[in-house]
Amino acid sequence: MRKRESTLWKWYSEYIKIRDCLETTGTINEGICITCQKRVPRFGSHAGHFIHDKKSTYYIEFNTHLQCSHCNHYLSGNLGLYGVAMVEKYGKKAVQELIRKSNQEVKQLKKFEIKEMATKYRLLVKDLLKKHA
Repeated sequence: MRKRESTLWKWYSEYIKIRDCLETTGTINEGICITCQKRVPRFGSHAGHFIHDKKSTYYIEFNTHLQCSHCNHYLSGNLGLYGVAMVEKYGKKAVQELIRKSNQEVKQLKKFEIKEMATKYRLLVKDLLKKHA
């Protein structure tokens, strides 16, 4: 991963974790894993993808959620439970559309797009931290 993309991932994943912590526990410090439903600290959690091997869906927010490291890393995303959670949260039609989108040709992000996205997520993170500190 190039430096620009690693910066984007840093801010994107932090945004996802804070978003899901707030949604599931109302705090910025811990959240509920989308797959196993365990309460986990934000700093030990991951931003895990439902469809994790396709660049076409990598930065789609509803494809990415807070996961415990066990589900994301050791269970390779715990995709069976992830799928159930996705359908419950977004509906079958939205999940089918995400799967369809994952099969589309990948558009390589341009440098300016990566920079813009990183800035967007950095500002979102800073705003959420400021509001909920």
